[in-house]
Amino acid sequence: MAKVDSIKSWQSNYIGGGQFLYKYARAQDEPLCSAWILVFHKNLVILGNTEPHCQQHTQPSP
Repeated sequence: MAKVDSIKSWQSNYIGGGQFLYKYARAQDEPLCSAWILVFHKNLVILGNTEPHCQQHTQPSP
């Protein structure tokens, strides 16, 4: 499992006079994995993550 630093250490990035906030961090042991926090209008919070697509799922069946 990928390891990410504590959320408290993530840098806050504001856009639109504070109407949109995002934070993200990359995994220390898997640089293609990341975690995201998106906050819209200080009200709607969306959490997300990225990870590489597994090769076995992208290969066509014989």
